[in-house]
Amino acid sequence: MKFRNILEAVKVCDCVDSFAFHNGKSSTLDFSFVIDGKLVGYILNQYVNDLETYTVPKSDTESQDLHLFTVNHESCTVEIQSWCSTTESRQKNFELMLAKFKNENRWPLLKNWRDEPYPVYGSEQDPSGVYFTVERGSVQAFGVRSYGVHVNGYTIERNNGVECIKMWIAKRSMSKGTYPGLLDQVVAGGITAFERPTATVIRECYEEAGIPEEISARAKPIGTIQYFMKTSFGYQPETQYVYDLELPPMPTGSVDIENHKYFVPKAIDGEVDSFMLLDLDEIYKRMLNGEFKPNCLVVVVDFMIRYGYITPENEPDYLEIIESIHRSLPFPGPKSL
Repeated sequence: MKFRNILEAVKVCDCVDSFAFHNGKSSTLDFSFVIDGKLVGYILNQYVNDLETYTVPKSDTESQDLHLFTVNHESCTVEIQSWCSTTESRQKNFELMLAKFKNENRWPLLKNWRDEPYPVYGSEQDPSGVYFTVERGSVQAFGVRSYGVHVNGYTIERNNGVECIKMWIAKRSMSKGTYPGLLDQVVAGGITAFERPTATVIRECYEEAGIPEEISARAKPIGTIQYFMKTSFGYQPETQYVYDLELPPMPTGSVDIENHKYFVPKAIDGEVDSFMLLDLDEIYKRMLNGEFKPNCLVVVVDFMIRYGYITPENEPDYLEIIESIHRSLPFPGPKSL
């Protein structure tokens, strides 16, 4: 999909209607997912019947099967039943339910099962703030906020006093379950339950690009981007922790390659097809050409703004772009990851 401008490309990620979002219009946002009175996500109508009719087999102390959820069609809310109120019981019953739906091929998004636990935040009882965790592949079904890290691997070439910034860009493997073949950051990945962002960066740097810890440890946290995306699978409110990692430039001209220190990323875990070192003009063209994974495009746009490539003078939608990539989300998050 080609884009007429950068704002149109950014809006692929930030596409939930702002008025409905801020005013809680259930008719637009389907059903609210509420735990202990707190809004933690939005659920598409297509999942509600399965949740409403799902029952947990009765135990020795129960006279009948138990419904796991209460669905209120007037207020458009889905809540976990009061009998399932502990972290342990919620964890167990969500795992059983999702495994059942996966085995029955009930929800198409579960075909992308990852065996990675993602946290649902909001608990005031647990010191971690986590109510329970859910399978990563199911997150969109419940519309809960998810978290990841993106690393901008870049170089600065200096020739005759002129600086040229380039970025290492990864091309995703065609075997990837999501967005195969599209362009990505040199390193990016989801933050699983109870893992800290910087630990995720160091792990993913080696797994995806062969970047050793002595280099990845220099990655600088520069903030976050946030957006509220909606796909056919569900809602995706996401927070991405962004890191910048300056890498040694490739040798040019008459540089002594033998003694020139530079780094070339290499695929380790099979999730990347190849890496390219591109200047910002080329990257900008490829973004408009629709070659980037949507949220990776947003991270690159943020980088271009911070490094003065996209400015108020050359981008008429400058303010709206900034607002769209730094959305306020109504769902609880971690106090410290």
